[in-house]
Amino acid sequence: MIFSKKFANFSYLCLFLLYLLGEYLIDLSNESKNNNILVTKNKEPIKKFVNTALNGNTLYLIKEHKYFKESKITEIFDLKYKDYIHFIRLKGTSDVKNIVALGIDKKYHIANFYLEGYAPFKTDKLWIPLQTLARKKVYQLDDLQYKGYNEIWQTSSQAFKYTRGDCEDHAIALADWLIEMGEDARVVIGKYKKVGHAWVVLFKNNKEYILEATQKRNLRKPYLLAKYQPNYKAKMMFNREYFWYIKNEKSSMNYSSSNWIKKSTYIKQQSKY
Repeated sequence: MIFSKKFANFSYLCLFLLYLLGEYLIDLSNESKNNNILVTKNKEPIKKFVNTALNGNTLYLIKEHKYFKESKITEIFDLKYKDYIHFIRLKGTSDVKNIVALGIDKKYHIANFYLEGYAPFKTDKLWIPLQTLARKKVYQLDDLQYKGYNEIWQTSSQAFKYTRGDCEDHAIALADWLIEMGEDARVVIGKYKKVGHAWVVLFKNNKEYILEATQKRNLRKPYLLAKYQPNYKAKMMFNREYFWYIKNEKSSMNYSSSNWIKKSTYIKQQSKY
């Protein structure tokens, strides 16, 4: 997209005025770009938005008791960046509130947005979603599927529709299907053996299970007790409504520990399905 010089000058003036008004929302952190899950090093302040009327999808910051329109948050990222995942933080702090990721529509969306409330068909058997995805979806890195992009997320319905996707696409499809079945499932982002990765954690009968959504073979015992999986180092997790961030990654194998802090609530205006 090409902007005129006059428009660019006007944009800079607007940003400067916002700076003078103070109270900004977003700060972006750094992470290695050598992982499958990519995060940028850029920083971008965003104006504090009106937090009264809940028109459209809304992000509620639990600690601050404030509401922010998703569209106002993500439009800044749409203007400034074209790739990667970004942390949402309060300016000047390391307190991660949520993340935004680029969708197939080439626009940024808050992580919870990608869980649409979708299940391709009804089932009461927990093994069906994982085995269905194993047969239907092929693992492929984003940069091979989307020319010129390193990180693109698919929504849960897209992830089932399209036959190719990487780890977070598999995890989003699996978690949303399980949630639709009435299960407590969440998409987890962190590292597996020091490589950026996404998977699903399932809370069932007072136990926590890791579901490797990209698993294609050996599906007879797909539910792994999380406490026995040291190679999975969780950093954040989310479902349709909440986003959690961990204070101490050393305890990340325990997904119910007090180190997991609920940072924000995602409020959808209406469900697509």
